[in-house]
Amino acid sequence: MKFVIGAEDFLGWLDRASYKGAIGIFYNDTWSGVLAYVFFGLLALFALIGVINTIKFLFFRPKKPKMTSSEKWMKTGKW
Repeated sequence: MKFVIGAEDFLGWLDRASYKGAIGIFYNDTWSGVLAYVFFGLLALFALIGVINTIKFLFFRPKKPKMTSSEKWMKTGKW
């Protein structure tokens, strides 16, 4: 968490409280700090959604139904 929010000493807390620092995006004032935290939160949320969907696709995708004999005959002309 130190990488995301900042150092844990008093000056790091003061920088966080006054919205001066970086979480991958540098910011100097309050509005930029709020936008940086919102942007970071959205990126983390989208990354989590992507990981969940990838796992669902890899392990839980529906099986392709096999053709019945009549469908096979209509497609190929063979029994």
